[in-house]
Amino acid sequence: LISTATMSKKKEMMAKAEALQKEMSNGVEEVQRIQKELTKCRDNIAKYDTQLQENIVVQKELGLLEAEGRVFKLMGPVLVPQDRDESKMNVDKRIEYINTELKRYRANEDGLVKKKDTAETVCITAQEKMQKLQVEAAAASK
Repeated sequence: LISTATMSKKKEMMAKAEALQKEMSNGVEEVQRIQKELTKCRDNIAKYDTQLQENIVVQKELGLLEAEGRVFKLMGPVLVPQDRDESKMNVDKRIEYINTELKRYRANEDGLVKKKDTAETVCITAQEKMQKLQVEAAAASK
């Protein structure tokens, strides 16, 4: 015969196991969600890094341009003359904007990495508790 205390203890362990399983499941979903956000964030960082490098090259080329040199902007299939100083100013503003976006995305990336680490810690803790519970259940059944 199984005593009422033993049955009660088994029910309690089952309830704990279910709660830990749910905690682990939620933690894994959170890690996956954060990983998707992190991937998007890193894609944007790569995109802006590329744009920054391109604009730095343009900035250097404009710096090499002689005073009487002409600047053209491609608009559709047509090259349209541009004011040299205006072109330099536009490139400088673009570089400034890109640097601001890069700082924002990098800060966001740091935050997401911390969130992911926290969520992973929750999963690991729940897994360790689950293993401990399984050991206790095995010991109780002997």
